[in-house]
Amino acid sequence: MQAWGSLAGLVMSTVAVIFTGMLFRHEIRVRREEQRDNEAALARLVVYEFRRVDTTEVDDDGSLFGDVVYIEYRIRNLAASPILDVTFSLMDLEKGVTYPAMTVKEVVVSETDVGIAFDPPLKVSQLGNIDLLLPVIQFTDANGLHWVRQGTASPIRRFPKRGLGPGKGTLIRESRRGT
Repeated sequence: MQAWGSLAGLVMSTVAVIFTGMLFRHEIRVRREEQRDNEAALARLVVYEFRRVDTTEVDDDGSLFGDVVYIEYRIRNLAASPILDVTFSLMDLEKGVTYPAMTVKEVVVSETDVGIAFDPPLKVSQLGNIDLLLPVIQFTDANGLHWVRQGTASPIRRFPKRGLGPGKGTLIRESRRGT
């Protein structure tokens, strides 16, 4: 009878060890998710807003035609800490084309206006629906983490690749607000 008690104790101890191991793995996973969420908190505060499109001609009713020479967006950093190495590009979802990336060579503290100048100018018919242009912002946060944000989607952390330089394009910065 004493042996049965020892066997029952062995089974219960084994179940307790397995349960403790499973609980430990769950806690590790939850803490890692919380850490990733905290890391992404600053990146979620980097947003954009569409500013304007400049064309060579505008119809009487305000519709655009002719050649697109410039598209402007405003990048806003709503976080208290600055972002660095900001790269901005446009992805045309309708045509599957990515327009050249522009690199902002300075620190963005609060907001900055960036635009893509098309040289040679692009026909409005080539550009497609402006509502289907998806801004892609790549930046480094104050913690040194690299992020990519496509449109209003959640930012995705990227690990930098060695030997890659900035994209091609022309950065036109009209104004910078903030200190």
